Amino acid sequence: MTDKEKKIKQLIQDYLLDEGLLREKYLILNLTLV
Repeated sequence: MTDKEKKIKQLIQDYLLDEGLLREKYLILNLTLV
């Protein structure tokens, strides 16, 4: 795997992690609002 590929993979993992955290926060907000 090249350095470029490693960087891209890391970016994707970071993005997915951020997405997951945002989704969890959103769900928690919805539950507290209900």
